Amino acid sequence: MATAQPQPVLPALLILGGDEPRSKSLSDALISRGFDCVYGTSLNNPVNQVRNNARIRVALVDLSALGAQGYKVIRELRFGFANRHMDVIVISEQGSPEAIIEMLRFGVVDFLIKPTSDGDVVSAVERAVARQTIELEGERSASEASAPPPPPQARPQDALNRIDEVTPLRLLVGLERLKSRHRERSSVDEIELNMLIDLAWHMSNNRPVSVTALAFGSGAPLATAHRRLRKLETQGLVSRQRDHSDGRQINLTLTSRGLTSVQGLETDVQNLSKRLATEATNAALAAATAAAQ
Repeated sequence: MATAQPQPVLPALLILGGDEPRSKSLSDALISRGFDCVYGTSLNNPVNQVRNNARIRVALVDLSALGAQGYKVIRELRFGFANRHMDVIVISEQGSPEAIIEMLRFGVVDFLIKPTSDGDVVSAVERAVARQTIELEGERSASEASAPPPPPQARPQDALNRIDEVTPLRLLVGLERLKSRHRERSSVDEIELNMLIDLAWHMSNNRPVSVTALAFGSGAPLATAHRRLRKLETQGLVSRQRDHSDGRQINLTLTSRGLTSVQGLETDVQNLSKRLATEATNAALAAATAAAQ
């Protein structure tokens, strides 16, 4: 009988600001997804509250409810911990480019403009946790890579065990070349291609993506991101749909043409990975055979 894999322990969230009914609604939605929620008890020094609970790694801050004090709170949460991944998600009534840029300077990972649904907030939290997981795994891999390697043992079996090994640098170079060719074929630039890939990933996980979320997640200035989005719509690669659970929100989805475009890139990447894996395997077998002779 297969042994059940342990479920990962999700971080706890600190909820600051917002009226009690709204905070309760958000808390219920987050708890239903496996998160623990902690309400802010002291706006004067939230760092102490986070420091006393090692599981808090994400803070949800309602900036419009905190006023000017909210900027101080966000700064303390973002930069008050040298040895902990601490992400801040901001909810605000102010959606001006200036307000968003100011929050980016503070290092917030997501910026939600009211009105927001519980689903918007849950998606933002899950994105933040996913980013943290990737960063932690990267740090762990870097730490393991810095350890001195064991003495090499040239045996044919070692080569067979390396069948999936791919030189990272060659893979990165190959990916950049594939993306460059794909941009030329599809008449899109780097920002637009990243938007298409982001949409495809969310669609594969059945997660809706709002216009604001895609523009914000592109990493480009918002005005630029919206221009690129309109171009993708004009090209027939992206379309808009009203959210069934919240009629106020407009979500984005790939059209059949857009999905075909991304799937073509995905196939190219799979073929590249297989080719490099085969080359690495052949090289390892040749080296092991030569050493054994």
